Amino acid sequence: MKFFDNKASLLIGLFLLAVIPLKAQYSLLKTADREFDAFNFIRAIELYERAYEVKPDIRTAGRLAEAYYNVRNYREAEKWYEKLANHDEAKIDHILQYGHVLRNNSKFREAKAQYQRVALKAEGIITPEELQVLYASCDSAVVWLENPVKAVEIKKQRGWNTPQAEFG
Repeated sequence: MKFFDNKASLLIGLFLLAVIPLKAQYSLLKTADREFDAFNFIRAIELYERAYEVKPDIRTAGRLAEAYYNVRNYREAEKWYEKLANHDEAKIDHILQYGHVLRNNSKFREAKAQYQRVALKAEGIITPEELQVLYASCDSAVVWLENPVKAVEIKKQRGWNTPQAEFG
């Protein structure tokens, strides 16, 4: 009988060791989702990162990418959208958003490449006209960066400006 008790205790202990981290992971994601839904993105990022360390998955990576985008941390958003865009289960939205983040980070050629990936996969999701606007935005930004306007002169307009402070 004592052998049975020890064996049963061991099995129960092993079962609890396996179940408790799963419960903690679920609780962590649930709390992160609540914070995300409440637009508390900074707190949600902390929680999602902890959850991703324990169990990496595409949903958590997507929430992290979106949260970083929403707080305008485009460098971190780029890292997470890159993971999403290059994942086997990548959605068109992930690739498109990855292109937007690359464009925000002044990586215009890479952004255009992502937009071209979207064009190959996005039948009916994004119009050819919208894609042309995205391509043109990247192309014109590259031209402006490579050929900046050199001689810009700002002149004080006597009729518009006064000695007083207009902004109070």
